Amino acid sequence: VLGEYVRNRSPLYRYGKSEVDDLAEETNQYTHLVTEEDGFGINLYQVRGDTGIDGEYQTDKIQRRDHLHYTASGKAILAYLPRERVEEILDERGLPARTANTVTDAESLFAELERVRERGYAYNDGEEIDGFRAVGAPVRDADGDVLGSLSVSGPTSVMQGNRFEEEMPQRVIQSANVIEVNITMDARANQSV
Repeated sequence: VLGEYVRNRSPLYRYGKSEVDDLAEETNQYTHLVTEEDGFGINLYQVRGDTGIDGEYQTDKIQRRDHLHYTASGKAILAYLPRERVEEILDERGLPARTANTVTDAESLFAELERVRERGYAYNDGEEIDGFRAVGAPVRDADGDVLGSLSVSGPTSVMQGNRFEEEMPQRVIQSANVIEVNITMDARANQSV
C-alpha cells in the first residue's frame, strides 16, 4: 500500500501512465516507464501490447530492480545524469554481463552515453536478453534533470530495420516529450497557486 501511494504521487507515473498505455496499444509491444533508485532501474509501470512476448520474465520485471547499463531505459537515464553520479553507480553496481552483447567496459559505456545524448534516445540490442531489442528515451523536467525514461521492447524479428532505427525512436521521443510537457505544466500551475 505504501509503495503504491508513493508511486501514485510521482509526476512521472501520473503523467506517464497514459502515454505508456497508448504506446503499448500503438506498437503492440511491451512499454516501460522507469526511474532510477539507488543506482538501479525501477519499473514504475509497464504494459504488454497485444503481440508482445509473454512470459514470467516480463511479469517479474515490475518487481525487480535492473542494472541500468543493459537496458534502453537505463541508458537513457544514465546519459542524462551527471558523469560523477554515473561513475558512482558503476563503482557501486558494476557492469555485469547479461548477454554477450552487454557493454561491460566503462569507457565503452561512456562513449555510448554520448551517442544517446546526441540522438536523444538509447538502444538495447540484445544486451539484456538475446533476441530482444528496445528503444528508450529520457523524461526530463524543465531544468533538464532526468526523472526517468520510457521504452518499447520486442523481439528482434519485430524490432528491425526502419521500425527499430527510425519509427520506434521517433515515437518514444514523442511520448517522452508529452510526459515532460505535462509535468512542466503541472509544476508551473502549482507554483502559481
